[in-house]
Amino acid sequence: MAKSTSSLETLLELTQKAVDEASIELAQINQQLSEAENQWQTLSEYRQQYMEEHIDQLTSGIHLEQLSNFKLFVTNLDKTMQGQQQVVDRCRLMAEEQRLAWQACKRKQMSFEVLLEKEMHKRNVAELKREQKATDEFVNARAAVKLIKKRTQP
Repeated sequence: MAKSTSSLETLLELTQKAVDEASIELAQINQQLSEAENQWQTLSEYRQQYMEEHIDQLTSGIHLEQLSNFKLFVTNLDKTMQGQQQVVDRCRLMAEEQRLAWQACKRKQMSFEVLLEKEMHKRNVAELKREQKATDEFVNARAAVKLIKKRTQP
C-alpha cells in the first residue's frame, strides 16, 4: 500500500502544480481582459466627450471641411473601438477557456485527494487490525500461561 500511496502523492503533487500554473495563467488572462475593457471604456468615454463638445458646432453650422474632418475622425474612432471590442471579445473567450482548464485541473486534483484519503483510511484500518490482532494474541497467550500455571500448581 505504501507504493500506491506514494504514487498517489506524486500524482497529487503534479496536479497541484498544474492547478497552480492554470491559476497563474487565468489571473494573467483576466488582467489582460481588464486592461482591454478599460481601454475600450476609455475610447468610449473619449468618443462621447468628443461628440458632446462638437455637437454645438454641428447644429450651428460648420464649414464642409470641418464636417468632413469630424466625420473622418469619428469613423476612425469607431473603427478603433470596434478593433478594441474584438480584443475584449478574444480576451473573454481566452478567459473562459482558461477558467474551464483550471476547473478541470482542480477536479483532477480533488479526485486524487479523495483517492489518497481513501488509501490512507485503508492503511489506518489495516494498521488498527494488525494492532488488535497482536493485542488479542498477547492476551490469549497470557491467558494460556495463567491457565497452565493454574493447572500445574497443586
